[in-house]
Amino acid sequence: MYRFLIARRLIPRSAPHPCEALPLSACGEGTKGRGCFQTLRSVLRSCSFLMMVITFLTIGIAQAQIISTKSIFGEVYSSEFVADASVDVIVKRLGNADSMAKIIDFVNKGGISKGFAKSGDASVFIPFYSNQKNRDYGIFMLTYFSARSEMRFTYEPMDGSYFFQDLYAFSAIAGNKTKVSFSKRYTSPEYQSQEFVTQQAHWVEECLARLKAMAEGK
Repeated sequence: MYRFLIARRLIPRSAPHPCEALPLSACGEGTKGRGCFQTLRSVLRSCSFLMMVITFLTIGIAQAQIISTKSIFGEVYSSEFVADASVDVIVKRLGNADSMAKIIDFVNKGGISKGFAKSGDASVFIPFYSNQKNRDYGIFMLTYFSARSEMRFTYEPMDGSYFFQDLYAFSAIAGNKTKVSFSKRYTSPEYQSQEFVTQQAHWVEECLARLKAMAEGK
């Protein structure tokens, strides 16, 4: 549509087409036809240029990339708990790459960031159940950080077979305790069986239990 509008702007409807017949006076008097011939040749050149532009735009529109769509599948796992620890302690645990890897049952291979202190900090993580041969390892990254309020992380394996986002929201409560609200968004191009969803829910439960125990120093 954008290219078509540009093409229309080149020849506005209100203006006469350059290929239309010129008035007789355009040839001038006393030129013996030479001035008329030069003017006509200029007009023909203009017409040829415009035709080339229109042809180019038409071909571009005809060859435009066709966009296909496909639905993806996903689940959201949510939970919350109260930890007998301050917000700062929990943020410190989540911000340490080795601690975070242990919490979600991954292995931290490092190499990018020492920890997660600001958006964009990342590290190479490998699922504990995996190995390097099947390339089921990828980048774990802190995408959003609001001090004493919220942290968001994402993970995607090298083969791009799935993707998840973890959101931790913190609320300080009386007694130097912290309420942690957690949400995991898992997406995949393939349908996930009920057995897989149940396993994922159990995994999330274990991860949060490890975070709570780690924050409380148990």
